[in-house]
Amino acid sequence: MIAGTLVGTMRAGLRRRVATLNIQGLVPYSLAWQLQQKLVAQRIVWQKEEQSGFDAMLVLEHSPVYTLGRSAKPGDVKFPLVEGTGQGGRGFEVFKTDRGGQVTWHGPGQIVIYPVVDLTHHKKDLRWYVRGLEEVVLRVLALHGVEGQRDEKHTGVWVKEQGPEGEELTKVAAIGVSASRWVTCHGLALNVDPDLRAFESIVPCGVRDRRVGCLNNLLSPHAAAELTTAQVRYELMEAFEDVFPSMELCVQEKKDQLKGTVDEMVLEDEEREDYV
Repeated sequence: MIAGTLVGTMRAGLRRRVATLNIQGLVPYSLAWQLQQKLVAQRIVWQKEEQSGFDAMLVLEHSPVYTLGRSAKPGDVKFPLVEGTGQGGRGFEVFKTDRGGQVTWHGPGQIVIYPVVDLTHHKKDLRWYVRGLEEVVLRVLALHGVEGQRDEKHTGVWVKEQGPEGEELTKVAAIGVSASRWVTCHGLALNVDPDLRAFESIVPCGVRDRRVGCLNNLLSPHAAAELTTAQVRYELMEAFEDVFPSMELCVQEKKDQLKGTVDEMVLEDEEREDYV
């Protein structure tokens, strides 16, 4: 993983660059979605024009929001949507998206990673890609002594916890993606230390008989107190590189959220070498 510039990887030509913005503060979902759309469109243009280009990634935390995927059903939300305002339970925003899956929540304490990658340069297999995203989370959990697992019926990462009726699986990471011409968007969301009450207003990912958990609740009090979302961001990015060895992350810190227009944030390969 390289900080700051893309030049080293560009010259080496060994792995495909992933221009990565590690964005501080809380980012409105609508702004991150607009940026993803523009990043996808740019990569489709490069693909059609047979330009190499590079991939991209956003790492961030959202302002509180509920998002509905393509498979979302009316019964997945336990509140009436306020017509014309896009608001729902607890006053949070609600967005309909084109990702796979049903309904989930994003907000403070949850790390979201949005890779915008052209799989034609890696492997044209969405199932492989989704399983890779799950593996990223599994490796980060293992760093903290937590054993996560997959579920063949439900995408995401789960852990065993002691519940009211004995041992049960709780979901600590949600994954939902979409792709156009093999260019991906959306991604994964890992609960580090969010307010889990937000999930009480929905049926998370359409799974009614399981709870949602978070990493901090699985750690000792001392370890939980020491853990920061900043640390987990970098653990996720490093695990991403390990799981997808054909990609090399070139990370830039963005401390002012996404101020300015979305157009100014689009990664223009022909204009800039430092991708911001």
